[in-house]
Amino acid sequence: MILFRFIYKLLEKTLILRLLEKFLIISFKKNKHEIEYLDNRCLMCAFIGTYGGLSFLIYKYYLNIDGRIYACNYENKLKTKKIDFRKFCFNSKLQYIMPLSILESILLEDDTTSHARIKYPQLMDECQYVCLRNSAVDNNIIINKGGGFFHFYIEVIPLLLQYIDNGYNVYFIIENKSFYESILSFYKITYDRNCTYPNHNGHILEMPRYYPAIDNVLKIRQYNHDFYQIEGNTFRRIYITRRNERARRIYNEQNLISQLQLLGFEILDPGTLDYRDQIKCFINAQIIVAAHGAALSNIVWCNKDVKIIELNSDKDVRWHFAKIALLLNFKYKLILGETLDDVYFTVDVPLIERAITEIML
Repeated sequence: MILFRFIYKLLEKTLILRLLEKFLIISFKKNKHEIEYLDNRCLMCAFIGTYGGLSFLIYKYYLNIDGRIYACNYENKLKTKKIDFRKFCFNSKLQYIMPLSILESILLEDDTTSHARIKYPQLMDECQYVCLRNSAVDNNIIINKGGGFFHFYIEVIPLLLQYIDNGYNVYFIIENKSFYESILSFYKITYDRNCTYPNHNGHILEMPRYYPAIDNVLKIRQYNHDFYQIEGNTFRRIYITRRNERARRIYNEQNLISQLQLLGFEILDPGTLDYRDQIKCFINAQIIVAAHGAALSNIVWCNKDVKIIELNSDKDVRWHFAKIALLLNFKYKLILGETLDDVYFTVDVPLIERAITEIML
């Protein structure tokens, strides 16, 4: 990784890098979550792997080096999964793009080596461990994964539901964020706060390195289908705002909202809603327009005919919800705007309106 950055900086100071890219020989991507232009591709693309290590696209082959070597013909892989980036990924200039993070997440899911699973280390002392307790047993499982709404809901909740009546005491992390209690209460998961981390008598659970894992998405969707019948509200067209968040906010959002309201969209701020009320908004949604953000985790509740348009900047293109939407066979489009700074990006409102018309056909 250090060598990669050194080579990049060395070439950047000369005309060599510019010439290599101009003649479509090689391009270097120095940050994670970048894009590759499909209509102007270099013979080789070298980039920092989304999940770690170094990755390369050479002609139609993908290579990742990160403690092991994983290689495949990515064009064939995408064909077997019926994925065509030209059908759903483009930017405000209508250029077809391939987000490297989405590509990697799709390909690396097939990594069958031991490298594909990881035991996360114990988190810092300030994280509070609680226990899903089964007093009749002394078998302890530890889930060392916390984080935001997406990670807790898509990665941890399926495991808690899997092991809740499975003969284990399950230790997991509670953070001081309101959604933890809201989600646990919804699933009727009760736990003991008066516990200590079982240092010498606990099995740290292995988890998929390449999240969101297909198994977890399908598990949570099955749990939701089998155990909860919730009457959805009348919102059929939803726009999810991030106006109160610290990143990925749309600079010209008010213009976008005004046009979407003319098309019958309701404006939703999930951060102001209890988890059950969030679900009601997603469960019967006909179409969802949203900037990339944790609230899109709730698309696991959507009906099979939902249409999703995800908006993002062109500098930090992440994979989480594209992968879920593709896995669940939802009609999906990703439209990139133009990055202004670390907080804001702008979007092309007429382009989004056209995308809504097209995706509804």
